[in-house]
Amino acid sequence: MVQLQTAFRRAITTAKYQVTHSRMVQLQTAWRRFSKQMEYAKTRDAIIHIQASLRCFSQTLKQRKVFLVFKFAAIQVQSVVRSYLVMLDIAQQNFSAKKIQTAFRRFSQMSKYQQILGRMVQLQTAWRRCSETAKYQKTLSRMVQLQTAWRR
Repeated sequence: MVQLQTAFRRAITTAKYQVTHSRMVQLQTAWRRFSKQMEYAKTRDAIIHIQASLRCFSQTLKQRKVFLVFKFAAIQVQSVVRSYLVMLDIAQQNFSAKKIQTAFRRFSQMSKYQQILGRMVQLQTAWRRCSETAKYQKTLSRMVQLQTAWRR
């Protein structure tokens, strides 16, 4: 009976965990998509603004030197921004991987714990049954001895 209850509870817990985990993954995916889109739009607007500024400077020959300086600076800024964005993306992936690993490890440990708990309950049941049977046999033996002594 205890094994049945344990299996039933484990099935319910697993089902709830799977539904919750699925919803969490969907929510995380939607949030990441939204944040990446916003980040991309900001970056794109900034790059377009830098490019527009560079085109204005390049229109005149007098400011060719300034144009070259700004072009170099824009390339440097773009390089730094891109590497920063890659670093953020890697950090987000690491964070997400850690969350997934943590959830999996927690689930796996809880499963092992439930198995151990079930085995302990079985062991206790067997021990108590053996103990009670021995007590009953001892009591029965004494009663038979008492009845035998009384009948003599």
